[in-house]
Amino acid sequence: MLAWLFYAYLWLPLATAVVWWFGLADIYGELYQRSEQVDRFVVFALPAAAAITGFALIGWAEYNRLRFRGNERRAPFRDVPIDEIAAALGASPGVPHALAEVRVAILDMNEDAEPMAVIPVLPVDRRSPA
Repeated sequence: MLAWLFYAYLWLPLATAVVWWFGLADIYGELYQRSEQVDRFVVFALPAAAAITGFALIGWAEYNRLRFRGNERRAPFRDVPIDEIAAALGASPGVPHALAEVRVAILDMNEDAEPMAVIPVLPVDRRSPA
């Protein structure tokens, strides 16, 4: 996050120059200083509209959160057998079962990028959930 803040800090001078170039910095002068009075619409209606919009958005989000709480809308996926996955990958018969027994492995691939053999590096620790 600090890196992104620093990155934004580097771009702020250019953004400020662009804003000044297009005259957006003169909004205050045009709205308040020229007429020497405060426009009630700008002071009251715009913040009220922003607040109403914010409340409507938060209200709609809360309504949907309460409405769909506890309802799983996605259909569950079926478990695909290891042999079916191996056939789709073109792997030799022992590869999928060997992969199921190791946590970290090196795959030996053939010229067609099909897994042919498994070299175990770190076995699965059955005592701790992984």
